Amino acid sequence: MSGQPEFGRILRQTRQAAGLKLYDVAEVLKVHHTYLSRIETGQERPPSNRVISLLADLYGVDRDALFVAAGRLPPELYEMAATAQGVQLLRAFQEFQRSDDPAPLSAQQRAENVRLSQQLERP
Repeated sequence: MSGQPEFGRILRQTRQAAGLKLYDVAEVLKVHHTYLSRIETGQERPPSNRVISLLADLYGVDRDALFVAAGRLPPELYEMAATAQGVQLLRAFQEFQRSDDPAPLSAQQRAENVRLSQQLERP
């Protein structure tokens, strides 16, 4: 039904890894345990953004990763993407990904290259 069975599997694994029981999580979230069970088994759609955020905090996992697993953008990124500047930024990133140019060096990589070149210049 949900089209997101992978999300449910991830939720179950992270809950179990956190050592939490379904009943305890349901109590904290103030939802029925069968609702959570149905999400974990892929019989229910991923929950609201609020619940996804709470689950990420409760399970100690990355919020963004949990939103992506649910097939969603984190709310603040969705809001940013809905602006003209956000769309331009996403388009620029999309073009960058399509290019054949290698990724630019990170600041750390540039600093390391400078350090190495200075060592080579020393007599």
